[in-house]
Parts: sequence; structure tokens; C-alpha cells
Amino acid sequence: MFLGVVAALAAAVGTGLQAWQAFVDMAATEDAVLAVAVQDLRDEVPRRRVRLRREQRAIVKQLLEESPTERAAWRRLRRFLYSWGLLCIAALYVLVEQVLAVL
Repeated sequence: MFLGVVAALAAAVGTGLQAWQAFVDMAATEDAVLAVAVQDLRDEVPRRRVRLRREQRAIVKQLLEESPTERAAWRRLRRFLYSWGLLCIAALYVLVEQVLAVL
């Protein structure tokens, strides 16, 4: 039982470290710069300004349709974040499950 906790902890820490290094590597690419620019445009208007936010998102959507490079970079970054997020959540879930099994 205790060995399962240690293995789950090692998996969670290893996944977290790999995710961190992957984020650092991704930040150094041109794709990340383009994707961050898209995110900045999307978040330019505060959430409480619903009408303006909807208009801003329509503008960003149109810009992404006109620029396949930025659209591809945005999609790659979003997939990257979702996949690493899911891996980290799964590793933490197994860790919690193993700790609860020991208790």
C-alpha cells in the first residue's frame, strides 16, 4: 500500500516537472507569442462589460479566420495546455486515491 503512494507521488511530481519544462520550452517559440497576443486581444475587455466583450470576441474570431498562422498557433497552445492539465489532474487523482486507500 505504501509503495503505491510513493509511486503515485513520484508520478505526480514527474508529470508536474515535465509540464513545467514543456511550458518553458513552449514559451520560447513563436507559436506562444502569437497565441498570447490572441489571448490578450480576447481579454482586453473586462468580463463585466458583456456587450463589449461579445463584440471584441467577434473581432478576434474574424482576425483568426483571416490569419491561419495565428489560428493554428492558438489551437496548438490550447491543446497543449488542455493535455498537460489533464495529465496533471490524473496524476493528482491517483495520488489522492492511493493516500485514501492507505488511510
